[in-house]
Amino acid sequence: MKKILLAGLIAVLFISCSNTISKAEAEKIIKDCIEEHPKHGKIYVWKGRNTFYKDSILHNERLDVLKKLGEEGYLKLDLEEQRDTCTIYNLTLNNKSKEYTLKSYEKTGWNIETDYEVLKTYDYEFVSIKEIWKVPKTKATLVTVVYKKVNKTPFFELSEDKTDFKTVKETIWESSYDYWKSCD
Repeated sequence: MKKILLAGLIAVLFISCSNTISKAEAEKIIKDCIEEHPKHGKIYVWKGRNTFYKDSILHNERLDVLKKLGEEGYLKLDLEEQRDTCTIYNLTLNNKSKEYTLKSYEKTGWNIETDYEVLKTYDYEFVSIKEIWKVPKTKATLVTVVYKKVNKTPFFELSEDKTDFKTVKETIWESSYDYWKSCD
């Protein structure tokens, strides 16, 4: 009986001294991080001249969505030039689309050739944690998190992944003996 109690006590000591993170702790950290720093799906929309190739199914689908967004008043799409292989449009975003703008870039020289905007397509909502993996010899733990795409914007149709869920690998860092963090 004493051996069983001693073995149990040793096991409890090893478990309590372990520097791994539990699923519940990881969930709390990820939820707190999303609450503090909301995550969004995003797309890049280039303002100005946009070329759409007639043979490209992807370009034709994107052009159809842009035309629909133009009809809804989010952007203006003016036909600039029509060639045998492609059509060139001039794209400008209207004030109605400004509420979805996360960041705007303007032509500044050699490194940015055109103006473009980063637009929000949806918000992330925590669903579950699929797996937790402690990276050996580091103070990092990789957590595979499943998010649901909520609050989809009109620009969601331009995104490549139109599914309702997104799986992401997040890193949780051990910053001291018993404290973990995910976002700064």
